[in-house]
Amino acid sequence: MLPKRLKKSPIIDAVFDIRINTEKSLAISIPGLILQKYPDAKVSRSPAYGIPDQVLAENPNLRYLAVLRIEIGDGTVFLCGEKMFAVGYSSPYPGWEEFSLRIREALKILSTVERDQAVERIAIKYVDFVDKTVCDEIRTFSTFKVSLNNQDITDNDFAFKVASKQDKVSYVLQLTSNAKTLDRTGFVIDTDTILDFVDFYGKIVKVGDLVADFSGIEYLHKEAKSVFFSVVSEAGLKLLEAEYDEQ
Repeated sequence: MLPKRLKKSPIIDAVFDIRINTEKSLAISIPGLILQKYPDAKVSRSPAYGIPDQVLAENPNLRYLAVLRIEIGDGTVFLCGEKMFAVGYSSPYPGWEEFSLRIREALKILSTVERDQAVERIAIKYVDFVDKTVCDEIRTFSTFKVSLNNQDITDNDFAFKVASKQDKVSYVLQLTSNAKTLDRTGFVIDTDTILDFVDFYGKIVKVGDLVADFSGIEYLHKEAKSVFFSVVSEAGLKLLEAEYDEQ
């Protein structure tokens, strides 16, 4: 059984992103709608802002980069690109109940201008950072082990990445030891979980379908949690003070 919550949450970044097949630029059509609702929001441009159309034509993947960042008062951040829209939080993470409400809000905003557009990708990304003051050895916190020539090298510095597929989702899991953020040192568990929405919903999905039926996003979140907890040991769960639903 998966924990309901972690009292000592290690999440430092959480993002829901959606990519759609549109001829419009979401970086143009979406920000105004957000600013109408949150006039005091802070808008900033990323280094990808203003990429020439010729460059975009030569490298279509650039259309999925966020070019605008819009932060509202409670720490929620909206990200807009040519064909992508995202919502998320940096630390502190408010929990799934609040995050899911923001995802619903983001989908409603997107559906205002792109309700009938086909979805290309739906994903949830979590970045978890475990400070060495919480646990100084990844072998204690995680079930993950690395061996080379039959020798355990888990205590050494490493960066490990694996892509896999489960029922109705695919994911990329990355583990990094001896990582640094600000003035802290620890290790990172990074999960990017993608919903196979055709498998889940049984059809090509449009933006309006996700507004009407949020079950696929709930399922995606559950699977994203499952990927993270699959590499956390019982000792790690105790360190993070995992809480469970009462039976």
